[in-house]
Amino acid sequence: MTYASADAILDRVCRECWPARRPRSVSQWAEEERFVSGRTSARSGRWSNARTPYLVGIQDALCDPTVRQITVLKAPQVGFTEAVINMLGWIAEHDPVMTMVVLPNEKLARAMAKKRVLPAVLSSPALARRLGRSKEDRSSAALSFDRCDIRFAAAGSDTNVRSWPAGVFIVDEYDLCPEGIEEEAEQRTRTYGERAKRVFGGTSSLDDMGIAKRFGLSDQHHFHVPCPFCGRYQTLDWERIRWDGGAAARPDDAKASARYQCVGCREPIAEHHKMSMLQRGIWAPGKNQVVVRGGAPVIVGEDVTTSHRGFFIGGEMSPFVSWGDLASGFVAERGSPGPKWWNGIGRPWKGPRRKVDVEDVRKLAVKVADGGHERGWVPDEAIFLTGTVDTQLDHLWVQIDAWGAHLDRSWLVDYFRLSSPPDTGMPELARLLERGWPIYTRDKRRGVTIRPWMWLVDSGDGNRTSEVYRFVKAHHQAPRRFVRAVKGFGGSGTPQEFKVAKLDKWPDGTPMADGVELLELNARIWKDQVMTQLGLVDAGASEQMGEQIAEAPAAIVSRRVLPEDVPDDYLYQVTAEELVEKQRDGRKHWVWQMKQGRHHNHALDTTYYAVAATRVYGLANLGEPAREKLRALCQVDGPKPAPPEKAPPRPAPPRPKGGGEFGTDAPLPRMTDEWRG
Repeated sequence: MTYASADAILDRVCRECWPARRPRSVSQWAEEERFVSGRTSARSGRWSNARTPYLVGIQDALCDPTVRQITVLKAPQVGFTEAVINMLGWIAEHDPVMTMVVLPNEKLARAMAKKRVLPAVLSSPALARRLGRSKEDRSSAALSFDRCDIRFAAAGSDTNVRSWPAGVFIVDEYDLCPEGIEEEAEQRTRTYGERAKRVFGGTSSLDDMGIAKRFGLSDQHHFHVPCPFCGRYQTLDWERIRWDGGAAARPDDAKASARYQCVGCREPIAEHHKMSMLQRGIWAPGKNQVVVRGGAPVIVGEDVTTSHRGFFIGGEMSPFVSWGDLASGFVAERGSPGPKWWNGIGRPWKGPRRKVDVEDVRKLAVKVADGGHERGWVPDEAIFLTGTVDTQLDHLWVQIDAWGAHLDRSWLVDYFRLSSPPDTGMPELARLLERGWPIYTRDKRRGVTIRPWMWLVDSGDGNRTSEVYRFVKAHHQAPRRFVRAVKGFGGSGTPQEFKVAKLDKWPDGTPMADGVELLELNARIWKDQVMTQLGLVDAGASEQMGEQIAEAPAAIVSRRVLPEDVPDDYLYQVTAEELVEKQRDGRKHWVWQMKQGRHHNHALDTTYYAVAATRVYGLANLGEPAREKLRALCQVDGPKPAPPEKAPPRPAPPRPKGGGEFGTDAPLPRMTDEWRG
């Protein structure tokens, strides 16, 4: 008997006596074999796919033979780590292969092994009996099963990552990993050929980098769920969440009244409908849609075939975070959240253009014939003016801006250089405090003039700091005029937008009577906002901003309008910097840096001072009576101006517990209280 005939007989006997066990997908295995430990979850017991239905498609992509890469762009707290644990369990039992799990640093890698994966393995009998019993088999660096090892490593670790090949390479929190981890994954899995799988998951940062960029290269699956009223399938999007009071609502009121509006029948959908919607959901790639035919959902659209499977899990889908929680967080950010909030719902932060050029900004200049204004004049829609000053050794750069109701629009009124010898007390600037700028009229008659209500003076680099502090102390006259010292601080890597310091000492350390208030601004964050406004908002855009705000309470950058004869100095200085990538401690950082050949960025500083201060002091929330009083207070001469055109009705914001009348619970200056008297 030959070996070939013996093999044939053995194969036949095995097939007849021991029928092959039906193949199980990752999600099926998890529901049958996985137990959740009470040490790692509030809900212990047998795993149920019904709690997070959207994870089924992600898990089963691992056992799809046509898939080589999986990318998951997600919000925090959506269950992705549990899906990874299910993948690891399925690998250990059904497809034993060397597996590498990589996290941003050693601490997270060890915590993943000891506090998440090991308890899950020990709680699941099917896995526990395959796990080795020795201390080395259950270390924080590796878990050794009877047929494979699962290793845990920090990204960038030469010893742990580069020393082992892997059939499956899983990276969590991709955007926090150092550059090059994707290439490392490709190298480690190369020896496994077509059998290799690479899984990348994480919360996004910027929209053109990291996990968001990887997702853009995939087939981009989105989860479609049916409306409980009309049955129309749709993705859950932040823009469809509604609550009473809009961006000016109290956080508690927003949370209590939040609901989802169907894109079809426009019926309000309550939070308690979310779970049943998710359980009937279906993944669809690209821009494909899901329609109901014959009582069953069907994907319609173009065929998308690729070995790179991508999934997006937004915070709106999470069963662990309510729509009310999202609405509450939005209004707590005063209706204009930054990258931390947007990333928190899984959305990439649409950051500033890395480079804004002169011609980009020149497009914001509106001709008088098209409803614009000329330099030195105030548009009649303006509510109040601000003056900002960049302090230099022997001169000052002065900028005057006008602001509309709720800060939905801002205009550059004037920008110029002012000679100011040091140690003179800045009398040239003092004279400007009483100067009024005329409200623009077609016949250019200088009737009503108004002066800036708020002045922000850069404290300088140390040469004139004491002089600035003396100026601020001498000329601050609440409620008639507010004069504040301001400076920027390097904010790369910190989410803090501003700090308010009450100084009681002069720069030389001697006591300062009554003190002075210093507003410190995160230069990175506020320059981002200015560059986004200058580079992405077109001054000739449609006049539908008010409708957009009423329809979808999302963050909208205020419209910036420049005068028809905007000075070239302003254009060149406000575009003097670009966002560049720097390496620090093995990680990427983005910083604003002077462009080659540019030497002055004063206009950029004065602009971000003004944008930041109006938001820090809560001036978007001035009600109509307060706006009229403020405009009258700032009037210098001429007849009393007619009230500006009324903005759409908007509920007045309540007084928060811990801050100023128009602030938040953060420690804000009581400026608005002072001017009210």
